[in-house]
Amino acid sequence: MTALARPGGEADRAVDRARIGTILDGRFRLTSCLGAGGMGMVYAATQLSVGREVALKVMSRRPSEQASERFLREARLASRLSHPAIVATYDCGQAASGELWIAMERLHGRSLRQLLDEHGALPVSRALAIAEQVAAALGSAHAAGVVHRDVKPSNVFVLDDGRAKLLDFGLARGETDEVSLTQSGVVCGTPAYLAPEVALGRAADARSDVYGLGVLLHEMLSGAHPFAAATPEAQVSLALNAPPPRLTEVPAALAEVVQRLLARAPDERCPSAAIAQAWLAALRAGHRPAVHRPRRWPRRAALAIVPVAAAVAACVVAIAVRRHLAPAAPVFEGSYAGAGGPGCVRGLARLQIDGDRVTGSAVSALGPVFDIVGSVRPSRAILGVITRGDHALGSFEGEIRDGRFRGALEINDGCVAELDLARMR
Repeated sequence: MTALARPGGEADRAVDRARIGTILDGRFRLTSCLGAGGMGMVYAATQLSVGREVALKVMSRRPSEQASERFLREARLASRLSHPAIVATYDCGQAASGELWIAMERLHGRSLRQLLDEHGALPVSRALAIAEQVAAALGSAHAAGVVHRDVKPSNVFVLDDGRAKLLDFGLARGETDEVSLTQSGVVCGTPAYLAPEVALGRAADARSDVYGLGVLLHEMLSGAHPFAAATPEAQVSLALNAPPPRLTEVPAALAEVVQRLLARAPDERCPSAAIAQAWLAALRAGHRPAVHRPRRWPRRAALAIVPVAAAVAACVVAIAVRRHLAPAAPVFEGSYAGAGGPGCVRGLARLQIDGDRVTGSAVSALGPVFDIVGSVRPSRAILGVITRGDHALGSFEGEIRDGRFRGALEINDGCVAELDLARMR
């Protein structure tokens, strides 16, 4: 595990102030700090050759090889995309100091996250306008073979003139990505906005982005996340086990569209961002979109299923009773030591495995506490994600052998730690 620097710390602010007014790579004059991201800082800057205002994402001076590749992959994928609702990427490179940078379109406004935090639920007309633009951006990305994988309010920027832009393709996956960077079963994204299939370790596809759009639209219309809970782990659990709540304060046609975007099973979800955009455009024009609902059983077939359903219900009750009487879920605990990143340290980890669900935590020797949530795959491999707050910081994998959990965890900055946890009960 790694000890992550807290954004906005005194040391970070001092460094940021010292850099303002300096020139990076002989090309960009840094004018102010816009914020901190998982891989570095974002500055407002002037591109000296053309006098253009840009947002300059600058990576840490000591990135791991994998973190550097992820950073450059973001630039490559984003440069393939050209759409009015996607932030434009102008150029990327590496300074003589070793810092990697990406120059992007400078935007003026605020994130959708800030807008929701300040105002709560948005008027239906405004929510539809923003959602339609995000759907159009996703449709364009999907047509170019790019899946965003992190659709959430903080990655949508609302300009002062009301237009919306989709940001941050740092977790995006292209059709030709190398397996080492996008292994199936490695959970990527923000836990609260993960599609259920992704939370279970399956590969994200265009329909996973559609689910993120549905969460975003629900939040804009209601002012609350559809699966509000105290922790990211609890939100993931609700998304996996509970149907999405139906909106009652909006037109029925709009509530139906939100339900289809949030369908738990990908095959029952709106099949593409382009179709979602068409539905949203129809709603904005005052029409009822042609939302195709799952096929219903004919009455005669339904009657024939009743005995089978009764038998299944009896089996479910029997299983529930067995689980109630079964021993407590096994718990594994132990220490770990990280390597490969500048902040890697020692710490303690704890996992609980309850059926096919994995939860736990890790405590760094330097203080930060991280949450762990994952699942047991049919192959019996155990896969999951490392989180802190509402941010996914890395992944873990392993298996139970000889009464111990053995595996590894990896943080996005390149820190890797071996896990060898003893069973405590």
